[in-house]
Amino acid sequence: MTTGIVRKIDDLGRIVIPAEMRRVLGIKEGDELEITLDGNHVEIRPRIPTIVHEFSLDAAEPMTIDGMTVDLAPGEYIVERLRRSRD
Repeated sequence: MTTGIVRKIDDLGRIVIPAEMRRVLGIKEGDELEITLDGNHVEIRPRIPTIVHEFSLDAAEPMTIDGMTVDLAPGEYIVERLRRSRD
């Protein structure tokens, strides 16, 4: 996703992530975000618990969990995809 929005940093170093970006990423109030420095820019992404990484897939495949078939794309996380489908 390439979306450019300019935000000012307040006196405490905070920025507001636009509602549409939070909705697309499934970020809700109270969620943890991972902030990293990559070269000359800052990356902010939803924090995915370590155990979720163990269930990530490298190739697309359908998977059945509790009788529900989910078609997963490479890089998607099973736990995250199921949570979003129930919203």
